[in-house]
Amino acid sequence: MSGRKRLVRQDEGGGAGEPPSARARLEDVPGPRWTLNSDVADVLLRGARPPEEVLLSECLERVGHRGTDINGSVRMDVVIQEPEFYIPDEHARRRILSLPECQTYALVHRIIPLLRRKGIAGLLQWGVADENADAKRAVRDALADDGLWNTVCGLLDAAFSVAKDAEARERALASRNAAAVVMPGASESVFEATWSYVESGVADKPLGMRVASGRPKSVWSFAEVSKTPLQLPTENVDEERDDGLEVLVLTSEKGWPFTLFCIPATVDGTPFQMMDDTDVVVRRESVRVWNIVRADLDAWLVRKERLPTPFVLLGSPGIGKSFGVGSHLLYELLHYTPGKLDVVTFLVRETMYIFYLPRGGEAGRVERYKKDDGVDRIMELWRAGCRGYMILDAKETMDLPTCLPARLWGSIVLSSPNKKNYKVWRETNVGSRFLYINRYHAREMKAYFAWLRRADLVAAEGNAAVGTELEESWRVMEERMREVGHAPRYVFYEGSYRSRKDEVEWTLNRLIAGEVSCFLLFLTGTVDWKDDITVHSLLDLVRLKAGASEDRGNRPVSAAVRSKMIERLRDIVASDPKLFVPYCSRRDVFEILVLAALQRPVSARCLLQGVQMLQGGACAQKESVVETIVVPRLVDGQPTFRRVELLYDIYSPEEATACEPMVLYRNCDGYDPVVSAFFVVEGHSGQAGGTGLHGVPQRTVVLLQVTLAEERHTNTDKLMSLKKALRAQFSNWEDFTRDAQWEVIYFQPDRADKMCAWQQCAISSGMDQDADHEDEHEFWNAKVRQYQKSVCESVSLVRALLP
Repeated sequence: MSGRKRLVRQDEGGGAGEPPSARARLEDVPGPRWTLNSDVADVLLRGARPPEEVLLSECLERVGHRGTDINGSVRMDVVIQEPEFYIPDEHARRRILSLPECQTYALVHRIIPLLRRKGIAGLLQWGVADENADAKRAVRDALADDGLWNTVCGLLDAAFSVAKDAEARERALASRNAAAVVMPGASESVFEATWSYVESGVADKPLGMRVASGRPKSVWSFAEVSKTPLQLPTENVDEERDDGLEVLVLTSEKGWPFTLFCIPATVDGTPFQMMDDTDVVVRRESVRVWNIVRADLDAWLVRKERLPTPFVLLGSPGIGKSFGVGSHLLYELLHYTPGKLDVVTFLVRETMYIFYLPRGGEAGRVERYKKDDGVDRIMELWRAGCRGYMILDAKETMDLPTCLPARLWGSIVLSSPNKKNYKVWRETNVGSRFLYINRYHAREMKAYFAWLRRADLVAAEGNAAVGTELEESWRVMEERMREVGHAPRYVFYEGSYRSRKDEVEWTLNRLIAGEVSCFLLFLTGTVDWKDDITVHSLLDLVRLKAGASEDRGNRPVSAAVRSKMIERLRDIVASDPKLFVPYCSRRDVFEILVLAALQRPVSARCLLQGVQMLQGGACAQKESVVETIVVPRLVDGQPTFRRVELLYDIYSPEEATACEPMVLYRNCDGYDPVVSAFFVVEGHSGQAGGTGLHGVPQRTVVLLQVTLAEERHTNTDKLMSLKKALRAQFSNWEDFTRDAQWEVIYFQPDRADKMCAWQQCAISSGMDQDADHEDEHEFWNAKVRQYQKSVCESVSLVRALLP
């Protein structure tokens, strides 16, 4: 046996491609690592020293034999062949042959010659079942000991399985090593990125801004970064903000994943070049996202309360989601509580970067893969027990991978609001939490500009001409912001700015020549988002508060864009006034205008006064709650409703929110089986306030249906669908509307064939004997008062859209 190939021990090669934590988990049990070339004799020895290396004297000593009648210098591979000859004493012989290693030697002595005579010397030959089935059967018959044969088969089969798996792992490792490109210095560059910051309100500095190196003593509080408005602002203006810290800047000398760690050899070192490659602006919005992600990490990895939450971050193009927020999150994740994360991954433009965190004396490193190879590597790491966090930059031109451990690893997708970018990811990862990022504040834009011109800020302190040029340049930037909005991509770069201006003009002209209803959707901020210039050149995404969660709305990207949209609206009115009078033949246009008019007290008063109760049903005659409670409370100059919420996915909301009184809820998913919008009034008709039978406040649910049709009948299927949707949308719906009265108001153009009769809710076909459908039929007839309002020419609908 001395010619056998030496065993490959666990600490001798292999595993170099695994992170330290993965190796620790995979190699808990030390022992031989079998290969397909391993000798069957080595396997059957089960770790015992080969008999040719053991003398009989060692065994005699182990059993306590002290006599001189036995020659102890004989090797055990010889003794085991004729034990009676070499150990004449029966008592000593029995004790020696009972030793575990001697029993193993006896097994090897009996079985190995039989196997070798049949051509089975290694594990590969043993494992080829089809070729060696007859040989194995012959060995078993020759052995004539089923118990011994079962032991041999168990040992060799187990070793063959281990060897086969090891070979597969080696092949996978070789393939992965071929697919992976190690990025020298990238890990250190990101991990050791340096901080700088910009402060405002420094009166004795140019632009009132100061640029400093290092991290400030204090950064924004949780409250400072978590401000979310309840109502969509009508104008694109910034909230008031105190002077102080405006932005942080992270600088990585070798760049970031978003820049593919590609710093051009011809880099000119100018601030604009550095912002493209090495410098990341970190603002309040980014810190807010990190606060949310960190809290989720703590719940998962520190307190071990639950699995991680998959996040999807949406924001307008050009405001720094992928480069800014993505790079900042990467930096913070690499510095998260030591030992909690093993890897952080970043997918960008079909390239996957995998960051291995430092551990066990090993330095961190970065590997670059093509997307599919990177996904395979992530799955290997997950199966090896590693914990990781994934950052994925979503683009319409790239499909996000779906076979990732997003329910067991942390993850965040960065995307524009285009649903196509993340549709499959959302369907695959049910329960994803959506986050929304606002555009830059005006002072953040100024701080960004100050960072770009930081060398000139220093020079300006001793050179008035430089200071004057800085102020003039900033005024140019402010004018650009008024034109194209607060996206650095389109303000600070001349070519991008001019292209964006042209896109705005082209889009507005296209909208005028196209569908009027589409134009109105843009103007009212209810258009669905697409990744093309027809949307993001005109609209900004705005984060809104929606109960315990957050939602989003759209508003014109700048004051100039809104003004141009209003000018185009006036042009459309002048060219075809009939489109905007109540007699118009476009239901979608009519609905947009009526719902917009309801939000202004002047036009709301005209629309809600004088609603006529439709005759029929089992409801007692009564004035509408809008006339007895809502209209008397209207105050000129103040909105009719506390706010307007756009329910984009009313039939499958991301998260249930609380329903509130005097909030206009508009259905924006294009499917309105019963209503266009609704709101809830505190009180019943003629009775403001009060308490119902179950101790909850009296309330009235007011459904609104805008229609051009003479009749607007419905059926129990549609009514049940509406109620189901409301229960899904609002977490408090059952309690909030307990004992509530119900009304529906039909808005129609003022004409001769207006609605006069009760609008029926028929029992759906085939459901005549269904108790639930019968209950809904009874509810509609006995509980829902119906009213009609003719919208006459005196109501200037288009005025509701003008400033």
